[in-house]
Amino acid sequence: MKKSIYAMALGAFGIITTEFGVIGVLPNLAQVFKVSLETAGWLLSAFALTVAVSSPFITALTTNINRKLLMSLVLAVFVVSNILSAFAPNFTVLMIARVLPAFLHPLFWNISLAAAFKESGSKAVSIVMSGVSIATVMGVPITTYAAEFFSN
Repeated sequence: MKKSIYAMALGAFGIITTEFGVIGVLPNLAQVFKVSLETAGWLLSAFALTVAVSSPFITALTTNINRKLLMSLVLAVFVVSNILSAFAPNFTVLMIARVLPAFLHPLFWNISLAAAFKESGSKAVSIVMSGVSIATVMGVPITTYAAEFFSN
């Protein structure tokens, strides 16, 4: 199995942790940014809505772009937005930093799953998707723990 398959699994881990990790830290974010818990919940909802609405359009708009370049761009945007999220001075900046990568979220899945299947079939796809499972089981709780650890 190529190393790129495992790199895509690591990317899946990072992207799912980015997407769902916010769930465990919503109370902390609400407190830090002095917004209601309901308002802080929009950090998850806005991400999900952006993915749902942008998915067909972003996929159609990028069909003629080199897939390796596009994957690099997607991952770079996720890294930059996560760094921006970590140092967001206010809730508005945090919301923008959360929504920006959501536009590109579908591209990661389109590219990584197609490349994995082309490379080694369903076995490679299962390796990439293992990143989702590991992120859900470990990434989200670790994010919550880190927020509690560093906020005290």
